[in-house]
Order: sequence, then C-alpha cells, then structure tokens
Amino acid sequence: MIVLLHGGAAAIPSKIVDNKLLDLRRAAKNGFIALLNNEKRNIALDAVQCAVQSMEDSPYFNAGYGSSLTSTGQVEMDAIIADGQSLNFGAISSVTSFKNPIKVARTVMEQSEHCLFTADGAHKFGVEHGFTLIDRTTMVHPLAQARLDELKTFQNAINCDHKEKEDERKKTDDHDTVGAVAIDQWNNVAAATSTGGITGKQPGRVGDTPVIGSGAYADNRLGAVSTTVAVDQSLQVMKERVNGYGGLIAIGVNQHDIAIGYTTVGMPWAYITSQDIDEIDRTHLMNDNTFKVKIHYGYLPGEHFIAIE
Repeated sequence: MIVLLHGGAAAIPSKIVDNKLLDLRRAAKNGFIALLNNEKRNIALDAVQCAVQSMEDSPYFNAGYGSSLTSTGQVEMDAIIADGQSLNFGAISSVTSFKNPIKVARTVMEQSEHCLFTADGAHKFGVEHGFTLIDRTTMVHPLAQARLDELKTFQNAINCDHKEKEDERKKTDDHDTVGAVAIDQWNNVAAATSTGGITGKQPGRVGDTPVIGSGAYADNRLGAVSTTVAVDQSLQVMKERVNGYGGLIAIGVNQHDIAIGYTTVGMPWAYITSQDIDEIDRTHLMNDNTFKVKIHYGYLPGEHFIAIE
C-alpha cells in the first residue's frame, strides 16, 4: 500500500515552506489512514480523496481554501478523481462555492451518468446531491490575494527584459495544483487532482486538471498519475517547444514503483508505504490518528527527508 502526494510544482515563499510541508505530511497521513480500512474494497479512492481534501482545507495550497484568484479577485476551482478499477472518473470545473471540490468530483463519478460538470451546472448538481453552497468570498485567503496583487504589480512594471523575467516566473510560480495517487492492498489504484488554477486567469478559464488523462489518470493494469503543469503551454507541447513547466507523481502497479518529477524550481511531495509500518502500528493508527508514522518527503531537487509524525 502506498499513498503519494504532491503540493504543486512551484517555488514556495520561504515564510510558508515549513507550514506547507507540515500540512502536506498531515495530508499524506490522512490518506494512508484511509488505506487501512479493511472493510472496504477499492479504498485507494478513499485515500486519494482524503489526502486531497486535507490539502484543500489548508490555506498553503492552491486548491480549495487556498485557491489562486482570477483577475477579478474570485476563486474558480477545478477537480478530478479517477478510479483504476472501473476506469471511471468524475470532475468539476469553474466552481466558486464548494469548500471541497474533490468531494463533489467523487459524487459526479459515482452518482451521475456524466463525467464532468462545469460552473452553474456543477453547482446545481452539487446542491441536488446534498452539498452546501458557501459564500464565495469566504474562500478568498489573504495569501491568495497577495499573490494576485504581486502579479498585477509585475504585469504593470515596465522592464526591458520582460520576456526573460516572464520565463523565470513560469519556472517558479503558479503550478501549485495538488494531487494524490494511491494503491491499496488489493492492487487497486486511484488518482485525484484539485486546483484553483493560475493566479490572474480570466474568469471561465479551465486548465488541464478536470481533463482525464491530463490532470489525472488511473488504470489497474498500469498505475496512477496526478499532474501539475503550466497548462496553457503543456496542452500543446511541453518545455522544449513552448517553454512550459510542471510536474507529476505516479505509482506503477507491478512493482509499486514511485515516480516524482518536475521541471520547475521545486515541487513538495510526500509518501507513506506499508513497508514503513508494521501490523501493530497499523492497528494503533486506525484507532488513534495521533500515533506517529514514518513519512517520506521533499521539496527541492535531491531532497529526501523522513519525518516521524
């Protein structure tokens, strides 16, 4: 069993690095606890949903409460979840008033004949299935507002080397989509991705996240992947052709291989495997989530730390 997360392929401001990595590890632990439920089949879906939902609740990620803002200062969120057993998926895009978009995406997958709802249609579907619409202004976090203000200052600056600085900004900013992949004890895989999109986007812009095979994919014969990319470039071709940047995490089914890759300055990641916890520890963890486990994590190239939390 493995749960593997990413917190977005982007540079993290130094003042929030520790908080972001702490919340990432907490999300990994929440996802792994879900994998320990022996009473359900295909608990990989529960694991990725729990992990992503945890990151949506944190202000330090560009998803849910921490979502980046549009040019008009509002949130518009996208999310997708994919099931490797059935090859089914559910997704929503351009939603403004759901606290946890990934939960709505899961409901789309399991309770709709359709796979993707957007904007007003997504809100209508969510309400019909028991979700509460919240005041969209409560989703605007000061950190996201600061990112938008900084971008507007950058765009208004007159600089002779504008293109060079713009290319450098692509490497460092705004690919902090969040995602998770997991494999359970029955070798079922799942993937989930959630995002607020890019800072300063035009209202109505939808990126790669809610597109199956682009934002996420899962297949029990192969594995699972979640991506985080500069989508308006990567939907064409990646770095060499259009100077696009991004990252991904993946799990392979056969050997349970883990893959973590990115072309940006850094990408926070974390994972927990069943090899790092024995049967006694699993029992303790299911009954008491304060029980400590080994969590692998990193952010910059070459980093691989271990925390006991």
